[in-house]
Amino acid sequence: MRDLKNLYVRANACIACHQTVAQPILKAGHPELIFELDGQCVSQPKHWREKTNWHGAQAWLVGQAAALREMCWELSEGTTGTSRPASDEKLIARADALLWLLQKLDTASQGVPKLSPARVEGLNKKPSYSELQAAADKLARSAADISWSTEMTSSILVTLARAAPDFRKELPALQQALRAERLVLALDRLLASSPRPTAEAELDELFKLTQSVPDFDPARFGGALEKLARSLDR
Repeated sequence: MRDLKNLYVRANACIACHQTVAQPILKAGHPELIFELDGQCVSQPKHWREKTNWHGAQAWLVGQAAALREMCWELSEGTTGTSRPASDEKLIARADALLWLLQKLDTASQGVPKLSPARVEGLNKKPSYSELQAAADKLARSAADISWSTEMTSSILVTLARAAPDFRKELPALQQALRAERLVLALDRLLASSPRPTAEAELDELFKLTQSVPDFDPARFGGALEKLARSLDR
């Protein structure tokens, strides 16, 4: 039996089957999985009781930190023989997208837990995956333990909605597309647990622009993201 009221324990219980896919299965054509604790908890019948001070945004952050931890574990030394190669470009790009997303929280309001190590500008710079793994685990634990507030949710939402300038940078197309994919999923969950307006039309447009990785247009996505940011500022 696991204490599923504890978001850190819940993330660890779910992520093994809802993110990491064995390499032979991927080679056979199984799609990549994206772990997102909040949305997946909402969409399935609960076999636990939530705490009375439940915040979906808190579950989202715990899940994303746990997801980065597991990706870094796959990329770290010692796992290459049984998991995916540390040079796996797609895994590196997916981990980079999540690292970028979590590092955007550095500018969120005080009280929002942050990723602790020195800033890493992309996983293609060959950082210490073991250090990032430990930092991501620390973030997952701290995000699960703190007392969450609607102000923290709003701060993260506004911070991420203002990320349009990042999509004007000269970066590989895959890197930009995967960052956008992670960002839209984050905005969806944060809006769902925020007292701010839903901005459904703007969010729907962002989802449409991330449906195809090969066709992803950073400029159009950045413009749509700016519309969302303006709607939140009203």
